[in-house]
Amino acid sequence: MVSIGNEIRNGLLWPLGATTNYGNIARLLHSGAWGVKESALATPPKIMIHLDNGWDWSAQQYYYNQALARGSALSSTDFDYIGVSYYPFYGADVTLSALATSLSNLHATYGKDVLVVETN
Repeated sequence: MVSIGNEIRNGLLWPLGATTNYGNIARLLHSGAWGVKESALATPPKIMIHLDNGWDWSAQQYYYNQALARGSALSSTDFDYIGVSYYPFYGADVTLSALATSLSNLHATYGKDVLVVETN
C-alpha cells in the first residue's frame, strides 16, 4: 500500500496545495496516484489517502466532497482506501462512537474500505 497523503486535511505542498484551492489538491493527488499506478512494479500497490481527525465526519465529508467535486482531476478510481487518524486525547468529542459513525459514513458515501492507520 502507498499513501499519497498523510494527514492532509489541511492541504499539502503549500502554497500550491492549500485548502484555498481544492482543484490543485485534486490534481496533486491524481498525479500521485497515477505515479503509483504507472510504476513498473509487478504487483501494483493499493493507494490510500490519509486524513487526520477520522472521528470528525463533517470534516472528512467536506474534504472528500471538495477533492472529488464534479470536474475535479481526482476520481474515486484513483485510490483504493481511505485512511484516518484517531487520537482520543484531543477532546471530549473524540469518541469511539464518533469514530464508528465517521468510518461507517465514509464507507457508505465513498465506497472505499476505511482504515484507522494512526492512533494511540
